[in-house]
Amino acid sequence: MPRGFIHFLCVTTPKVLGGIGTLAINLLLIRSLTADDLGMLSLCLAGVLLIDAVAGTALDMGTLKLASASYAQSPAGSFVIQRHSIYLKLILMAGVTVLVPFVGPQLWEAVTHRPGDTRLLYLTCAAALGLLLIRSAQLQLQVEQRFVLYGLLDLVHLVLRFGGIGLLIVLGRAVPANILLCFALAPLTVAFFWATVWGRAMWRRTAVRPAVITEIFHCVKWFLATFSLSAFISRMDLILLARWANLHEAGIFSAGQIFAIIPQMIGLYGSIILGPRIMPLIAAGKFYHFFRLTQAWILALVAAALVAFVPVWKMLATFVLPPRYLASSAVIQVLMPGALAGLATFPLTLTFLMFVKPRFLFLMDCASLPFLVALYAWAIQHYGALGAAWTTTFAAVARATVAQVVAWRLAGTKISGPLTVVHAQMAVSET
Repeated sequence: MPRGFIHFLCVTTPKVLGGIGTLAINLLLIRSLTADDLGMLSLCLAGVLLIDAVAGTALDMGTLKLASASYAQSPAGSFVIQRHSIYLKLILMAGVTVLVPFVGPQLWEAVTHRPGDTRLLYLTCAAALGLLLIRSAQLQLQVEQRFVLYGLLDLVHLVLRFGGIGLLIVLGRAVPANILLCFALAPLTVAFFWATVWGRAMWRRTAVRPAVITEIFHCVKWFLATFSLSAFISRMDLILLARWANLHEAGIFSAGQIFAIIPQMIGLYGSIILGPRIMPLIAAGKFYHFFRLTQAWILALVAAALVAFVPVWKMLATFVLPPRYLASSAVIQVLMPGALAGLATFPLTLTFLMFVKPRFLFLMDCASLPFLVALYAWAIQHYGALGAAWTTTFAAVARATVAQVVAWRLAGTKISGPLTVVHAQMAVSET
């Protein structure tokens, strides 16, 4: 069996199980939680994902670019980069946590029209920290191409998280605070296990080198800006819906997102396999053929999924949705084309653009933000959750279309410059 296929199975099997588990747990939660509570929980998890997009996805993408390029010449130099990336994550989370008692309650009340609950905000920070750390653990295994251990780490994390939430549901204790506690404890436990077993080599030295932090920041500055803005845009539907409508409408919308997020998750998981191949293929001058073939298959599969979705969903809607969430069925149908557009874009196209043209996506999001806010304001005030869903899909399809056009044109050109260069101090062993 080809080694690449084994790696693919090791990564995708826990992801597929995680997707199935996420869907199953969410279906149980919408039977256990009121729409208001689901809206509240979804807002907290949106905060976790926002932090992960800023300090997780952005930093990890830049770290992957530097660490994977230097690992072949100097594993120790790669460890230096990865360790300092974790330092940056810890600094950011410390800053966010310190701000919670000063701005958290006011921000929460402004969005939800309810008194701020600092307990939920601190649990959100803990869940975000755990997610950031487990991402760093997996990044080390990704750089070293130890995909069996990568999959094992993912699987243990999922078992702990889903097991804890499932136990809460059985005991009748499934409330937002307890569920967030599971989201925090599961990744923190796995990250601690990694740091004491497979990550020990990275922590043999802990000295902080400002030059390394500067180099990482120089590499990820556009990633940070781009992912911060795009993450806000991708989640402002829920935030603005709670602000301009109410938590009940946010809960109806969140129930729809439970299903619409599945294609995007598949796209994200695919990028784990495809991301590390981009820079070496560019350096070898073989990227265009790889991009053309892979992206053509992705687009064909997405088109087939879109055609099949509507008749399949009409058969499943009344079976999977409880009566109080039947209004979410229309939301799901509207959100799915935008979700599939994300599946078509993220595994390869978006990662490629972030590596070679990071300013483009940021500038595109900057240009679209005022228009989107105005469109959300009108749609939410007139149509509630369904209006937010139409606006979200319009934005996702438009963004994916532009990204595809630019990526296809850029992939066919000769890419040169400092894309594959890692500065000398990144590659030398730590002394």
